[in-house]
Amino acid sequence: MLDIISERKDFIGGVCITGGEPLMWGQRLKDFIKKIKALGLKVKIDTNGSFPKLLEEMIKEDLIDFVAMDIKNIPEKYAQTVGLASVAIEDIKESIRLIKELPDHQFRTTIVPGLVEEADLPAMESWVGEKIIWQEYREPS
Repeated sequence: MLDIISERKDFIGGVCITGGEPLMWGQRLKDFIKKIKALGLKVKIDTNGSFPKLLEEMIKEDLIDFVAMDIKNIPEKYAQTVGLASVAIEDIKESIRLIKELPDHQFRTTIVPGLVEEADLPAMESWVGEKIIWQEYREPS
């Protein structure tokens, strides 16, 4: 992958690392991003906010230029929305706090019928403390 990025470095301004959840790769991700940054490229991370400690390290080390975080739902419905028995909501809150300190970031939510209710949208923005970009869910074809 790094060879492909290197070959195209004169034609691209940066790399977006998305997933699943890219931060689950830990130090391997940091090492990969350092190589991208060494090519003079910017890095955007898409995250679900599950790894605030790693996120904070990467921010402090100036490895990330832009962060987009998916806000799945209001805290009370988070676990249900992601299909788990429980979620470390404090990790999600800490990631939100860290990301809000960055000049270049966004929060977004996919409106999934039956999981993310329109009535909860104002409460989600209030919880995050800023505007959330709403994405419409589309069934795969």
